[in-house]
Amino acid sequence: MEVVSFGADAHTPLRHLITGLESTNPLTDSVVEAAAAAGHRLMLASGEQQVHDVRQRFGHLDVVDSVIGVDVTSHLGLSRLFQAVRNTWGAIDGVFHGVWCAPPTAVEGPFAGASGVDVCRAFEVNVYSYAAVARTVSGLASPTGVSMVGLDLSRAYWEQPNWLSVCSAALVQVNTSLSQQLARSGLRSNLVAPIIDAMPGSVRTERRPGTIAPVEPLTWTCQDPGPAADVVLMLLSPTSRSMTGQVVHADPAPTRLLASAGS
Repeated sequence: MEVVSFGADAHTPLRHLITGLESTNPLTDSVVEAAAAAGHRLMLASGEQQVHDVRQRFGHLDVVDSVIGVDVTSHLGLSRLFQAVRNTWGAIDGVFHGVWCAPPTAVEGPFAGASGVDVCRAFEVNVYSYAAVARTVSGLASPTGVSMVGLDLSRAYWEQPNWLSVCSAALVQVNTSLSQQLARSGLRSNLVAPIIDAMPGSVRTERRPGTIAPVEPLTWTCQDPGPAADVVLMLLSPTSRSMTGQVVHADPAPTRLLASAGS
């Protein structure tokens, strides 16, 4: 049986920007490594203070053309990002926006007692920055368009209501709106809802998915970011050219729930 690879175009290396590398994140790091293995050209973005660390972590990859420090919530940072992409490549094929922020009171404690500062910061980073980066790269789309892929920390995993679940709901709406409003610029926008153990270490929750047994034939474990990274690469590739405005669940838990409902 022929095996078809959805993660890469075997003939033309793509140019991808990957953000959210401020701290170690199993999914984002796995996307970087998988994209590099597929031969794609990469630009890596993090906060200004983490640029040296990112260079240290990924310095062994010869496909990394640039590592930049930007604030993706500021006009100045977005302008810098635009110039960096234009000066390095001229155009871009895909963006994985792995930025996520989990201020303490937005995750823990009484929902109505969250700090206004924390809530505003969560929305600014988790929701607004996705739209802002999408708008920025839409002006740099390659002739075949640009694929924007965001990170949706699935609302299904939050035991108690908190502001990150609200951010997730807002991000889904932003994703839908971008897929409509920026389509003429050649941008398509999709979200990946990954396994919870692929979340940034700053996200704390009592419910860990390691206790969820995988369902046959999906035997991969919740600690393995590889399958979710494969989904991201598929969405970044021309294979997903007919997909936009979608939320793709890279997670065995929905399958487990469906199997339980059918038994």
